[in-house]
Amino acid sequence: MLFYPDAASVKKITNRCSVLRIKSVFMYEVKISTENLGKRFGREWIFRKFSYEFVHGQHYAIVGANGSGKSTLLKVLSTWLEPTEGAVQFWQMPQQKALKDPEIGNLVAFAAPYTELPEAFSLQELYDFYANFKALRWNKSEFLANLGLEQVAHKPIQFYSSGMKQKVKLALAFAEKTPLLLLDEPSTNLDKTNFDWFLGLLNNMDKQRILVISSNIEAEYSTCKHILPIHAYKV
Repeated sequence: MLFYPDAASVKKITNRCSVLRIKSVFMYEVKISTENLGKRFGREWIFRKFSYEFVHGQHYAIVGANGSGKSTLLKVLSTWLEPTEGAVQFWQMPQQKALKDPEIGNLVAFAAPYTELPEAFSLQELYDFYANFKALRWNKSEFLANLGLEQVAHKPIQFYSSGMKQKVKLALAFAEKTPLLLLDEPSTNLDKTNFDWFLGLLNNMDKQRILVISSNIEAEYSTCKHILPIHAYKV
């Protein structure tokens, strides 16, 4: 998943990358099932009794108003958050083999406006760092070309605009070789040109991946055949 250490830790890890190279590789189909899934903060239930299956090659949209709990459900599916009740289970298919940590962490790519990038890195350095730990679909030249940021690839990410940073997060998530891709409000901070760029990624993504998008903008989930309204799982 797209969770990043702070800049100082990143530098230390990078210095060891020539010795330690651990990559996640998407080698098989998966299915994700939930049973009576629920999440509560304090006394407030965000959602309850969410039972569903997400299967190989299908696209899903979790839809609802702002603040309705879409992001929370996506985080629980990613295993970022623990559910209050119920369970999320990952299965290796077609064997129906139940998967456990740390395998699950290598199966999920996650991008959201609130995930952070190590901003002391340039885009080129970020790619090099990330490629040491993740199996990626694109080489560095392809990654930079797909982003359209070749001219600023040498600059620290801290000097990028919010829209440019969002593009980087999305590009990394699409580039990861994982069977599950989770996107939370993916067009946040994107202008019209970059929204079209995002739609291009959607339309050309690996057909074998499971895609789950949390959104209240219909154009963001235009490829999704399965629509899950979060209000259907309110108490």
